[in-house]
Amino acid sequence: MTSRTRGLDEVPYHRDMTQLPPPPGAGAPLPPPPGASVPDRASPGHRGRRVIVFILAVVLAAGAAASTISRSHAAHGDFTFLNTAPDGSPYRWNPCEPIHYAVNLNGAPPYALTDVREATHRVSEATGIPFVYDGATPIGVDYAEGRGFQSALPGQRWMPVLIIWLPEDQFRYYASQPGVLAFSHPQTGDGTMIYQYVSGELVVNAGAGLTGGFAERYSDGLVLMHELGHMVGLGHVSDPNEVMFRARDVPPNPLDDWGPGDLVGLERVGRDAGCLTDIRNDG
Repeated sequence: MTSRTRGLDEVPYHRDMTQLPPPPGAGAPLPPPPGASVPDRASPGHRGRRVIVFILAVVLAAGAAASTISRSHAAHGDFTFLNTAPDGSPYRWNPCEPIHYAVNLNGAPPYALTDVREATHRVSEATGIPFVYDGATPIGVDYAEGRGFQSALPGQRWMPVLIIWLPEDQFRYYASQPGVLAFSHPQTGDGTMIYQYVSGELVVNAGAGLTGGFAERYSDGLVLMHELGHMVGLGHVSDPNEVMFRARDVPPNPLDDWGPGDLVGLERVGRDAGCLTDIRNDG
């Protein structure tokens, strides 16, 4: 059984929920105060622990980003790692193998696949890790989590990353707080792969009214980029010039792509960090 205890030290299972201000005019109610208990479903097939981290843009102070697991200040930007191994290295994917993903387009907006392709392309450019689209899938969150993200296909150990849009009522079943736009969970392997990401899920609230494209911070594309940043190993930062920004108030800066710190962090979890060893890939 998966433990339902929470806290930043309780990894490798990390679910990030992006709770950002809604698009102008949406008028979402305020979320609960920091530290409030959050219902979370855990499937029996899971290993490890879940930890829920919020981007509470309405109620968290900008300094809250200091609680992320590992922080580095580049000369020209800010980045953090989502999880770190005992030796201080970040959890990451093997950058010498492609990240496969599949998209459940049931209930997705018409621009969803276009935005996913562009967002994954931007992550790939920044990390050097190829992303491979495995096509549309009918698989849902319950099925993926219930199997612990392990594939039922012969010769394939792990499922491709699931990207899915859920209707408001279904989304609230997994993320009960008002104003949540999306959440992501990168899944680690087992055995010698406990510090390596091998699969995961990215779930978007189809009822949030996000605009398509990448023209503003709360567009579908920028939310996807933020969650994919978590998927490859980045945590939150307090710098509003970064896509991985987390703070109380969101300034009207014209953000439409990675910031300088984002790019440094993505490089640190990407191809330039070197391939992971064969023994870690054997699982």
